[in-house]
Amino acid sequence: MKRAVTRIVLAALLAATLLFGGIVYAAQEITIGLVVPLTGGSAGPGIALQQGTLLAAERINAKGGINGMMIKVLSEDDESNPVKTVNAVKKLISVNKAVTIIGSNASSCTLAAMDEAEKAKVPLITPSSSSDEITQLGNKFIFRVTASNSTQAKALVDYAVTTLKLKKYAIVHSSDDYGTNAMEAVVARLAEKYNTKPVVIEAFQPKDRDFSSQMTKVKNSGADGLFFLAMYDPAALGAKTLHQMGCKVQIMGLGALTDVRLVQLGGEAVLGTINTQMYVPEGKTEDDKAFIKAFQAKYNVTPNYYAALAYDSLMVAADAIKRAGSLDPVKIREELAKTKDFQGIGGELTFDPTGDVSRNVKIVKVVGVNPPSYEVIWPK
Repeated sequence: MKRAVTRIVLAALLAATLLFGGIVYAAQEITIGLVVPLTGGSAGPGIALQQGTLLAAERINAKGGINGMMIKVLSEDDESNPVKTVNAVKKLISVNKAVTIIGSNASSCTLAAMDEAEKAKVPLITPSSSSDEITQLGNKFIFRVTASNSTQAKALVDYAVTTLKLKKYAIVHSSDDYGTNAMEAVVARLAEKYNTKPVVIEAFQPKDRDFSSQMTKVKNSGADGLFFLAMYDPAALGAKTLHQMGCKVQIMGLGALTDVRLVQLGGEAVLGTINTQMYVPEGKTEDDKAFIKAFQAKYNVTPNYYAALAYDSLMVAADAIKRAGSLDPVKIREELAKTKDFQGIGGELTFDPTGDVSRNVKIVKVVGVNPPSYEVIWPK
């Protein structure tokens, strides 16, 4: 009888240790949610984000997991649709009991879903959403691994003015949260640091594919620098339109233009395009060499920056879970907030009090078409 009572008490104690914030977690595994676009027009970045996340989980599990527990990644496809992002986050928290969620890609999706994470007190780590607004709303459960638009804009604008010596700037941007905030960041840096205003600012809908109107205005403005603030596919089409017009202008982007598909779509028209970036697969460190080798072995392709940012997102989450010694999302959030000088694949990561990341930014240039190739031009 005493043994039976003891077993019941121990079982109750075990259940209690796994009950945090009204959510019960399985002792044998740690559930991490992943919300990214796996279908639709943004599937390319989403698949790379998923690949990086799964590789990180696989490598952690191969070394015994976290405190003896294996990581289980559950993926949800949000199709880059904010409503679907919200629903996916709700499901991962309430049904799947995820202790941390990674996602999404588009800033509009992350902005839509981050309130749900905060309400449930579950950390949400975005690998690639760069809108400044994400970390300016006072949400204590949001963390960002990529540099914000403002951070990237400072690096790119400074390089354009001081190194390239460009004089007149045009801006063409997508009308979504990412493009609008990126435009505001570039405009602010030009004004505050260099007392300069763009000669043209033109917006377009993310699904637009005819840029003749915007590019005609860029050409007629006499601009020698064009900030094209959008994803790689509209940027490639815009560059081809300029090329056909015989307009020579330095094309520049924030983050999204470091993609082989920019070169595949734009060809010779995008040669010389420069772009800010947090990761380039250079293999300069032993960790990066190992990451590239493992990624190529698993997926038969070289990792891009989306894959690296997602890999770092899961690694920094795992580090926080290990330090917390708990599956309580609130305690995990507390440890994430303490992250300082974490050595990621793309460099050291430190979260500030808003959840934004402090990290180095690179500037890369398209230097080859066949095969598509980039090189880091800053810092040297």
